[in-house]
Amino acid sequence: MSINQKVVFDKIAQGLKIDANNPNNIEVFKNTTVVVPEPDSKLIQVIKRSDKIKNLIKSEYENIVNGKYKNQYFKNGLAFEAPGSEKIFSKQWRDKMTLFGVLHNVDIFDIKQTNNHSIEFVISDFYDFEYLTSKKEDNTVVKFVKYSNNSANNQQITQKLFPYMLYIPVKFTYKELKDILDK
Repeated sequence: MSINQKVVFDKIAQGLKIDANNPNNIEVFKNTTVVVPEPDSKLIQVIKRSDKIKNLIKSEYENIVNGKYKNQYFKNGLAFEAPGSEKIFSKQWRDKMTLFGVLHNVDIFDIKQTNNHSIEFVISDFYDFEYLTSKKEDNTVVKFVKYSNNSANNQQITQKLFPYMLYIPVKFTYKELKDILDK
């Protein structure tokens, strides 16, 4: 699997608010860790179970097949929200909490259908922690996640958290795609 260097540089530059084309920033790119999960990792399994991802594929299927997003970013990316009314600690709740806590706001690049009719794309995310305000109606777990996020946000501000980005290639096989489209 090859990593698209432009996607990596763009995401790092966006996260650090620097110019991706400025040669003076090359050291920043070299010093940023890029994490690429294994294709069968739990994170990719959770992503593939996500209703947000399935709905994106379903709603944009014609555009994907017609090549609209080939070598392009999906406009406005995708945001994974905290769990809502799901039963606490159910599989669906854990999946939503994982996506909210690990990814939250992501870019999606190069959504395409391959020759074997699978769908492939890349999710990229930079450690762009933003302060999250706790709400009275948040349950204890959501409050804890927001507290943890805000701790990371503070470490980011004080430069105690070293930059990293996630580069996640995702592939839906033809059978998985057919299951999504048939529902």
